[in-house]
Amino acid sequence: MKIMADETQPTTKKTRSPKRPDPVSVASQALVETLHARKLTCAGWISLSQFIEQTPGLTADMALAALRKAPAKQQVMLASKTDQNSLILLKADLESLSQDAGLLKSLVEKGCSAEVPVKTLAELTQPLDKSLKKLVDNYWPTHTQQMPAGLLPVIVMSGRKKLFAIHDERFPLPEVELSQKLIDELKQRKATDEQSYPTELPALLESTGRSSTQAVCEKAIRSEPFCSQAIIAFEGDSKALVSLVGDEVLLASSLNLLSKAFEKVRTVSNQVIAVDKIAKCKGIHPAVRPHFQTSIERNISENRIPSELGALKTGKKWSVFRLSDVVGNVTVSAAPGTQTVFDPADFARDFDAAFASLDGKLGLPRYASLVDLRPALRKYPREVFDQELLTLRRSGRYSLSLVEGRFGLTDDERGACLVVDHVPHLLVHKK
Repeated sequence: MKIMADETQPTTKKTRSPKRPDPVSVASQALVETLHARKLTCAGWISLSQFIEQTPGLTADMALAALRKAPAKQQVMLASKTDQNSLILLKADLESLSQDAGLLKSLVEKGCSAEVPVKTLAELTQPLDKSLKKLVDNYWPTHTQQMPAGLLPVIVMSGRKKLFAIHDERFPLPEVELSQKLIDELKQRKATDEQSYPTELPALLESTGRSSTQAVCEKAIRSEPFCSQAIIAFEGDSKALVSLVGDEVLLASSLNLLSKAFEKVRTVSNQVIAVDKIAKCKGIHPAVRPHFQTSIERNISENRIPSELGALKTGKKWSVFRLSDVVGNVTVSAAPGTQTVFDPADFARDFDAAFASLDGKLGLPRYASLVDLRPALRKYPREVFDQELLTLRRSGRYSLSLVEGRFGLTDDERGACLVVDHVPHLLVHKK
């Protein structure tokens, strides 16, 4: 028997409640919309923490889950996979972010410190997503002029390989600080003490970088501002004279430079060197070289040449020689334009007598001071005295030494010293 339902009776149907929206999906959609909206008004990226703060009820875990959910999964990426506070951006804006100065500055500020003020770009971009890292690494080495203030591009060596690096100028490099001090000291000497300007490089470093290591000093003279604002007269000479750019003629006129250049070109078989050959000596700074020959000739004409050198004219050309290379008894005296004839044997005999009379005065047997020896032999010009004393030294009869007391040298002692290889010697020892 088939029972038919009474279609006239009303039936009750169960209504379904509307589906509650998935909060992660909502957040994913909101993230995409937020980035698109920002792109219209400013940079098209924000940090994940900023997005969380701007979205009520959103937690960090939900935000990370939203990045893995459509539509953000297809359109959005984290700049750094390891930093939950990383920037988030539309994948379409990847190239724009790689060229953003703000991103570079952020990487430098996070990566550099007072202990490590310089890092290679590859080190700084290590936390970034691989695709973004590659774009950043390729862009900035060729766009250094667009770097923000406070970031200085530098090249560092790794073995023989040159690497692009960035210096965070919040943390000054010791060589850069010393480089600036060297320039400031040169300017000060030029303005206030003409006797010490130009100055020898060791003296300059001593006055400004006493606490610096040799490595820092070497870097300083190759760093800005020194490398572009100063001139070292003779390349490769650790004791060369230094001046500011613009004082090339002053450097070219220095007797120090003439001595060094002459010794570079002099040989045992060629002891008389023409001035034009000296001027072509290798190592002279390119800015100094054009003025060098004229300066040497002018110094010779004014009787201003190093005490150990002499000059003579052959035809129209001047040549320079060591006085110690001359065979004979004629030496230029201290009075310009005059000559004194003397016998080296006379000096040796007189020196022995003077030394004997002063031996022991200092309380040291077989020692005497040049403070006392020079007045005792005042009949010999200083140039002759120095030259002949060096001859006695080379013969092995006497030696020279510098003994500074607790308070250093007095003015009289300093004035009496015989300078050899830029080192002042005060005492004479009889062997």
